[in-house]
Amino acid sequence: MSTETLERPSTTVEVVTVRHVEITDEHVQNIIDIAGYWMTYWAASAPREAWKEGDAFVFVEVGDGDDEVTHHLTGEQIRQAWAEIAAGDHSAISNEILAQFAEALDAGEPDLIDAEAADVLVQIAALGKVVYG
Repeated sequence: MSTETLERPSTTVEVVTVRHVEITDEHVQNIIDIAGYWMTYWAASAPREAWKEGDAFVFVEVGDGDDEVTHHLTGEQIRQAWAEIAAGDHSAISNEILAQFAEALDAGEPDLIDAEAADVLVQIAALGKVVYG
């Protein structure tokens, strides 16, 4: 009886570092407040009666003069868009905006972004991509 030793090729394992930041309701509200300063070129405030239970933000998309569309955003949609941006899922975002999200993530403060970055976040949450700007 003979014994044979088999050598196994080495295995390369990719290590992915996952960073986590909690986005509280207060952070969501701060992001919405910040976005309001920038997104006025494509959106308008919705009247209070348009709001529904569970809405974190309601606005009217006026866009380029097309039909007005009312959007109802929840805190979860804001959180999901934030996670997509942080993961690099949106190629249409400038490096400057992406850097702001990276800095906010590193600092553990998801609302540490400027109005332009918050506008991008709201567009992704509401429209699925950056449409304006």
